Amino acid sequence: MAASLDIEAVTEASGQTPFDRWLAMLVGAAAILAALLATLQVDAGMQEERALHMASRLSVRVFEGTAGGSPRFAFQINGLQLATSLAISATAAQIAVLNDPETLDAIQGRAEADAKAAERLFVIAQTMGSVPSESSGVDEATRKLAGADPGDLADVALAQNREMEVADRHGERGNRTLYGLSLLALGAVLVGLAAVLGRGVPGRVVIVAATLALVAAGAWGVAALLG
Repeated sequence: MAASLDIEAVTEASGQTPFDRWLAMLVGAAAILAALLATLQVDAGMQEERALHMASRLSVRVFEGTAGGSPRFAFQINGLQLATSLAISATAAQIAVLNDPETLDAIQGRAEADAKAAERLFVIAQTMGSVPSESSGVDEATRKLAGADPGDLADVALAQNREMEVADRHGERGNRTLYGLSLLALGAVLVGLAAVLGRGVPGRVVIVAATLALVAAGAWGVAALLG
């Protein structure tokens, strides 16, 4: 009664063969891999959507700051340029007529008027080109937009670019996960086909192909996770 048991006899008696165990293992691996890839796909999609949303909001801030601050800044610059040009012309006219007594009084009077006008233009450009104060009655949001600093807008634009890079990275991760899911679906079909074909040579060939498909799906999942 101490005779040794044959492993193959035990396997056949239990109804389990290496083919059956391999098939069961692939079914379990496919189920686990499907859950992991689906989770990764959902997470990548959510992260991409969030990054795109943030980039969109930042682009609106850049547009608002540009549209709000540019007219005021442009008006102030143009006014100061006009005042400077008028002041230079007045000074040049005063210098030009120093050696011409006949036209000195007429040109000198006009030059003085231009100089006073230039001073007035300087005041107007600085006053009207300044950010409205709280006492002006302009609401806070408008005053904030009118006083937008180009340096701050540059920082916002950089933040927008970073969010776009994040969106691109998660979009690529989602694509890789999708490749993995496609291979997983193929592997699952092959597993089912192998179960139908049984333990013969065709079934073994198909189950090897199913194994390779599942391994490839897992590799795409790892690539997506590390990407």
